[in-house]
Amino acid sequence: MSLIKQEYSTPVGYIDILCKDKDGNFVVIEIKREEDTDKVVGQIQRYMSWIKENIAEKERKEVKGVIVVKEIDKKLEHSVKGSGFKIEIKEFKDIPPVEI
Repeated sequence: MSLIKQEYSTPVGYIDILCKDKDGNFVVIEIKREEDTDKVVGQIQRYMSWIKENIAEKERKEVKGVIVVKEIDKKLEHSVKGSGFKIEIKEFKDIPPVEI
């Protein structure tokens, strides 16, 4: 992936990290360090929807999401499954992600 920008500002909020994958599709990455992580699903959907409508459709590209959490829980898994968006969940366990 190639980095577009960290803390990417949109009218609907700040995206933690915005990238493009090897095919030029947009990847919205949200990092959550706290508990109760299923709330991030609505947040990332909002960002993905905005990127799709305002940038990706013009370039005929897709939008994918990645949620990075300390530990995956059932609430988060089911929220992502029921979202209808292309979202992956990644764990960082005891070692937080490196700041870019």
